[in-house]
Amino acid sequence: MFYQTFNANVPKHHDITYFENLRFDRHLHQDFELVIPTYGAISVMTENKNELLMPGQCALILSDQMHAYETLGSSGCFIHVFSPDTVGSFAKETAGKIGSSTLFSVPRTLTNYYLDTIVTRKDFRPFTLKGCLYGFLAEYISSVELTSRKTTQTTLLSSIFAYISAHFTENITLEDVAKSCGYGPHYLSRVFSSAVGINFKRVVNSYRLDYARTLLQESDLSITEVALASGFGSVRNFNRAFTEEYNEKPMERRKPRGENNETTFYLSVYESPPHDRVTRVGEKKQSAKEKL
Repeated sequence: MFYQTFNANVPKHHDITYFENLRFDRHLHQDFELVIPTYGAISVMTENKNELLMPGQCALILSDQMHAYETLGSSGCFIHVFSPDTVGSFAKETAGKIGSSTLFSVPRTLTNYYLDTIVTRKDFRPFTLKGCLYGFLAEYISSVELTSRKTTQTTLLSSIFAYISAHFTENITLEDVAKSCGYGPHYLSRVFSSAVGINFKRVVNSYRLDYARTLLQESDLSITEVALASGFGSVRNFNRAFTEEYNEKPMERRKPRGENNETTFYLSVYESPPHDRVTRVGEKKQSAKEKL
């Protein structure tokens, strides 16, 4: 499970990724997340629901809503992650709320317009992006019922995963996290087990593996350097964990983009691009920073 914070302090940002055979462990973040399927079936799991997403529908994950994905057979989808400040009135309307469903039906014309405008023509002007998003958000609001949600556990989980996100390359323990959050380790362990369903070590390793995968694809570090930079104590532990998680060896992850990778399109759009973020567009690795 992840608490994603890499763009949390960047204003008005968008991350659009195309996935094939999407699978993602439980995670949460402050951003909204729109899933637009192109083929196949995807199981969308939230705190208390497991729903099946099919073409003709979309899924919307609200801010700080726990969620996970699992492909049934094979699938393709675009995931558009966007910060709350890009859709201020919608963010205000849904603050502290939870939808009766993450799924909602969308007109084919709306999906086609989005794919043509954003993906094909790469029209990233602010009003174009907002116009496309508000089309989907209007369909969502008219399809679901919003109710207030309990915030205490969500706030605590946010604090837990924010700490892990900032320290996963170190040798951290659950006791370290408990101390940082101001709770006893036994209480935190119960909350963690109940909400996440997997042990603390696996969660920390998930962060490390996700970071290692990025380093393998976007840096020239050796396998040993990647292992140590990601927080693994040894190359042996890193190789074992990576192979178990991704069913391939770390060196195989360094194949050219488009060869056996689950993502073939990745785009980040920022009002003020952070210096440490590289935007990738299309199947070839290239540097490009698109400004709003």
